Amino acid sequence: DVVVLEGAGFDVGIPANNVVKFTSLGGSTVTAPVLAAGGTQLHVRIPDTAAQGNVTVTVGAMTSNPITYTLPSAMVPSSIDVVVNSANPVGSFQVTIGYNKNVVQLDAANVTGGTGAGFTGAPVTINIDNTTGSVTINGFQTGNSPTGAFTVAHLVFTPIAAGTSNLTLSAVTLTDTAGNDLPANRIVLSSDSITVRRVP
Repeated sequence: DVVVLEGAGFDVGIPANNVVKFTSLGGSTVTAPVLAAGGTQLHVRIPDTAAQGNVTVTVGAMTSNPITYTLPSAMVPSSIDVVVNSANPVGSFQVTIGYNKNVVQLDAANVTGGTGAGFTGAPVTINIDNTTGSVTINGFQTGNSPTGAFTVAHLVFTPIAAGTSNLTLSAVTLTDTAGNDLPANRIVLSSDSITVRRVP
């Protein structure tokens, strides 16, 4: 990734004379390559070993005040919701979500409930197969009449390797509070993919 640092007093003629240091893993510093230098901006490649912490720029004998670098999210999006949009009150659901097992994995502790009345607790069944890259979840509720747009489950994947995993939805079952089938297209995922930028 590349970051743009703004300031003044940069060496425009020789970009390498602008020495940019990031805090690295373990608390030491690592020098970042400057790709381009302008009068008020430096385009810097973020080192792979950069950690959250201070960044300084040194030009000759002058060193800038430190600025704080914050690591970007390891994954985008950071979580996935199973979303229902139904005019009819929903009584139960079941879905199977497929994912790339080489990019992300899932743990049952990271599958929690949603926002819909009766569906705020963890799903009744959470059947994860990280060998094939799939999870089947289901839940039901009585005594409530959730309608409109709401979520029935919240999933936080664990990053395994950098890359993008498509997310697929299959074997969808949705019923109303009387047990009648509702159209499967009323249940979707909040995103159809998840991208791992880095493995923490």
